[in-house]
Amino acid sequence: MKNTKNGVLIRYLKSLYDKKLMLMAEQGTLSIMLHDDYPYISELFAALIARDLECFGELGELLRYLGADTAIDIRIRKQGYHGESIDKIVKSASEELRGEIDALERLHSLTDDPRVCEAAEKMRLEASENIKAFERILRS
Repeated sequence: MKNTKNGVLIRYLKSLYDKKLMLMAEQGTLSIMLHDDYPYISELFAALIARDLECFGELGELLRYLGADTAIDIRIRKQGYHGESIDKIVKSASEELRGEIDALERLHSLTDDPRVCEAAEKMRLEASENIKAFERILRS
């Protein structure tokens, strides 16, 4: 049973790992595209990338800790900024972060390993802070 549960945990962590890399690529594209018109939001996306790079590394370390392969298997969606309202872009980014929080909370239900739970909680708190930053933009 333990191997089965560990396998589920590894697959779940792997999906988070792959998604994190995809999100960094999308955020990088948005940061570049918004630079001239919305420099503050562009900087916020750049800061998210820096945070996400750290999270990506932590997820990779957790995968190695669990004995899993850290090979990457992603498809980057074609993303652009084609006249979308900035509110829509910010709301979408905020929703992505809420989804990340849900995924990290689910991670706690898959294991009681202190190393995994501690890393997930740290990432969850950071995502919560970034949601607050996006909400401030939407209120202004």
